[in-house]
Amino acid sequence: REKDNAGEEADDKAHKYTRNFLTGIPLEKYFQRMYTDAKFWAFQRECERLLYCYVKEEIPKGDHIYSYVIEDHVWKTGKGGIHEYLTPKRRLYNCEHNIVEKEIQCSCKMFETHGIQCRHVIRVMDMNLYEEPPEKYVFRRWRKDIRRKHAFVEVCYHEPTKTEKMK
Repeated sequence: REKDNAGEEADDKAHKYTRNFLTGIPLEKYFQRMYTDAKFWAFQRECERLLYCYVKEEIPKGDHIYSYVIEDHVWKTGKGGIHEYLTPKRRLYNCEHNIVEKEIQCSCKMFETHGIQCRHVIRVMDMNLYEEPPEKYVFRRWRKDIRRKHAFVEVCYHEPTKTEKMK
């Protein structure tokens, strides 16, 4: 019962409260409107790290495909695995952008593993003036405008035969 209440409270909270913007880029505004608070926080963390992410090179790879070499700082997790800190080391990532298909893939594979766009892809989308991400990059399960099916299920934790509806 506590787990059900926690889920309902999280859904209600997501509808009532919104986090402030860090960057003000159109994608951040979009995800603030669409995603639950927890997932928006994860996306916003990537937006925050855009400060440390630079496009080094843009390489045309065909009619509508571009490859971006992106330099990013290396982050390490401290003792206890809670806090991350910035190191002076840097690493290069490759993003492939198909303009016609509106597909962007990054070598860090964050979207494939965590379902959140990485700062490298956010940088490429922002450079190409995306105001909204392609629909395939927005998961329904994290959208706050969709009511979860479990919210409509009535559960009787006590005596199911007490009410006519539960019978």
